[in-house]
Amino acid sequence: YYDTDINHENKPDFYSVNTLKFETIFDSEDKIDFATKGRVIGLSLETNLFSTSGSQGFSKAILEYKANHTTGRHTWSPGFYFGFADISTPLPELFDLGGQDDFFGIMEEQEMGRQLARGQFEYRYKAPFTIFFDTYFSLRYDIGAAWAMPEAIKLSESKHAIGATIASD
Repeated sequence: YYDTDINHENKPDFYSVNTLKFETIFDSEDKIDFATKGRVIGLSLETNLFSTSGSQGFSKAILEYKANHTTGRHTWSPGFYFGFADISTPLPELFDLGGQDDFFGIMEEQEMGRQLARGQFEYRYKAPFTIFFDTYFSLRYDIGAAWAMPEAIKLSESKHAIGATIASD
């Protein structure tokens, strides 16, 4: 199923996929949520090694990086995410841009594509007081876009977002 218009209303027929995924993740963050130091580096490649009748084969690759730097109560976290997939990648396997953790102002799966680029910069402050639990105030800048085809990639089409969060641990 090869469709360049991925934001359509027609749903594709059911089909099975067979892929093999190679993934490595380096994670030295000190906490799962509200990390103050460390980084995450992820690299994955998913592809089909053989074709079977009635199955859909595709290939996609992901590179992601996030770092945390803290001074006192202030933490800075830059990061980026790149995803690349071939033309045969089916709709359920596409990359999506959106959601509170990925991109402010865009709902999850609102923007989808076979290519995706996203950058983030977050500033987080740990409050000197608690509201039942440790309390954090965050500001984050997001930039990114999703494209259906590699030929359509234009960095000038990137979306920008700024968001704020109050969270507790």
